[in-house]
Amino acid sequence: LNHNNITTIQSGTFSNLPKLMTLTLDSNQITNVQPGAFSNIPGLRKFSLASNKITNTQLIVFSNTSKLQALILRSNKISNIQSGTFSNLTNLAWLCLGDNQITSIQSGTFSNLSKLGWLRLDHNQIKNIHHSAFSNLPQLHRLNLSYNRLTNIQSGTFTILPKLVKLDLSSNAIDRLRSDTFSNLDYLEHLYLANNQMTTVQSDIFTHLPKLSRLVLKGNPWECDCRMVGFRKMMDNSNDRNPFSNLEMMCTGPNNLNGMLLRNIKTEHLICTKPRIVRFETNKSSNLVKGQSLHLVCEASGIPQPDITVTLPSGLNATVESGGRMAMGVNDTVIITYVTAADAGLYICIGVNPEGS
Repeated sequence: LNHNNITTIQSGTFSNLPKLMTLTLDSNQITNVQPGAFSNIPGLRKFSLASNKITNTQLIVFSNTSKLQALILRSNKISNIQSGTFSNLTNLAWLCLGDNQITSIQSGTFSNLSKLGWLRLDHNQIKNIHHSAFSNLPQLHRLNLSYNRLTNIQSGTFTILPKLVKLDLSSNAIDRLRSDTFSNLDYLEHLYLANNQMTTVQSDIFTHLPKLSRLVLKGNPWECDCRMVGFRKMMDNSNDRNPFSNLEMMCTGPNNLNGMLLRNIKTEHLICTKPRIVRFETNKSSNLVKGQSLHLVCEASGIPQPDITVTLPSGLNATVESGGRMAMGVNDTVIITYVTAADAGLYICIGVNPEGS
């Protein structure tokens, strides 16, 4: 029933069809699914509601459809998945929720899906994944989380997936990986981390993946300095099964290595230098009046680029994570709003990187 103008599925529409195995309602205008619309279809194996306007998975209630193996809900307007939505689908092997508006994955979202092997969550707006969101998925071997808004992966998120073979995290905003992010994934073969925001990577993150054969790290803003020495050495193994030897990792810094591939750089050229404060000044030459804003410029050089902290006379520190009256602006500018008499005194500018401060 694809490519029609169906807007509502009424209760009982597909009930009592014991021999129906495949039902596709793709590319309609469906927004409303009444309770009981899909009840008592015991032989149903594949069901697709792709490219509709479903907003709530609770509308899709399955009863007596325990043989369902494939459920496709891609390209809808789903923003939230309630815990236990799919818990009755104990034989489900393939679940596609790609191209929706999902923002987070909570604990229990995929509970009781012990046979699920392939889960697609790509092209959503996912920012947060609960560390136990994928628990009780012992057969999951393919997980696609590409094209989301992930910045951080909590410890244990993937380590509870013992059969995982392919993991796609490309095109997110991940800026760092923990050393245990991929631990216990003994069957992982393909790992995609392209087009994120990572600047450096530790050499031990991937070493405990015995079956890893395909690793993609291109499209990240790699800082090719001393922090990358260990990882660069792993590229020198000429073994055909070495997933690191032909990695495309383009350096964005330091300036003298910008545009070069990491694999073409000798380890002795991957250096770090201690921070040096090159400019610390205010853009106001006259005294401030109470209630005005103070703008300070604290600029430091070093490899890698130092993190900046400005210590106020009160002892408080202003960093990129500061809030309230303090904010770190562009070009190493610290802004302190609504100054008071207590803001008078000595300000200290500190730059920190792995080489020191």
